[in-house]
Amino acid sequence: MSSRCCMACTARAARRCRAFVYWRASSSACAWNCLRSATSPTHSTPMRVRRCMRRTSAHAASGALEGYDAALAALDAQLAHADVELQRPFAIAHARAQALAGQLRAALRNAEFAGAAGEVLAEEHEARLPAALRPDNPFATLRANLHLQSVAFRHALRCGVCLAIAVGGERALGYPHGFWVPLTTAIVLKPDFAGTFSFGLLRVAGTLAGLVLTTAIVHFAFGNVWAQVALLALLCLGFRMLTTVNYGLGVMMLTGLIVILLSLNGTAPGDTMPQRGVATAIGSVFALFAYAVWPTWEQLRPALAAMIDSYREYFATLLDGNATLRRDARVASRSARTNAQASLDRLRGEPRRDRALIALAEGVFANANRFVRATMALEAVLQDSTARPAE
Repeated sequence: MSSRCCMACTARAARRCRAFVYWRASSSACAWNCLRSATSPTHSTPMRVRRCMRRTSAHAASGALEGYDAALAALDAQLAHADVELQRPFAIAHARAQALAGQLRAALRNAEFAGAAGEVLAEEHEARLPAALRPDNPFATLRANLHLQSVAFRHALRCGVCLAIAVGGERALGYPHGFWVPLTTAIVLKPDFAGTFSFGLLRVAGTLAGLVLTTAIVHFAFGNVWAQVALLALLCLGFRMLTTVNYGLGVMMLTGLIVILLSLNGTAPGDTMPQRGVATAIGSVFALFAYAVWPTWEQLRPALAAMIDSYREYFATLLDGNATLRRDARVASRSARTNAQASLDRLRGEPRRDRALIALAEGVFANANRFVRATMALEAVLQDSTARPAE
């Protein structure tokens, strides 16, 4: 938000217009002095926004925005009586100043909900809405995604079918420790191909590496029980710290944990670990094969377009008295938001992700969510006014 404010302030047209108007129209110099304070080259807008949030209260910040609005009003008056040669630069300055005012108001609203206290305040505001109109209502989101057009529902259906096949196959074959096949399938199978492929390779590589290294260490270096307990604690710490950094390293630590636990239980790791390695490889290959047969290709731009279109339709239903259409549009907007959010999350995890597209999508999400929250609040007001008896 602060970066967009800075960009709006330092646009070339606004700078040129500011200098031109300051020279030609002395009556507008006061207004531009106010606007110029936000575009000082020695103090960036983000720094000024942070300083304002630290040193002033919300009431004082609102007063500062009122002064900004007064400067805009003065600029608007000058625009109405400006010379012909000043009309275009005045119009450019007025448009950019209005855009900056909207961004500063949004920054002030967001600052009210920043931090832990802001989250509590936001939850209190949402708790006043009916359950169906709360943006983060989990049950409403779940009901909105119970159809085949939902990415989450398609992945859940694919995962359920694959797990049923994996469990039935390992029970029918009677493979020792065959439960690792459906377990690996459930862990490896992801909604996107990049996640499934990378998790499959990392799980197989981490399992095999953990089997070889830990079995060798236990048999040749750590024959004492207390030494094995110390190694167990070290592997627990490594699993906790490394899993979020690299999944393959985390699986290697987890495999070592299982090797030591089996050794402490009196079970020879050499008899069970090879079977687990084979079952893990089978589960990973099966997950990759299942995704190849039933793929889900990444389409972020259409997902964002569908989300914005669903928000527009939902807002349009507020002007209609049909409650059924309004409810259907609200459900469709939740489903579209879930699909777009899932698509953005998968794009963030891809090795060769488009950073410009991610930044654009995050900006679209921020503004679209602000719009749909206002729409839900407006619907709650309409419902409340309809439910009240006429006086």
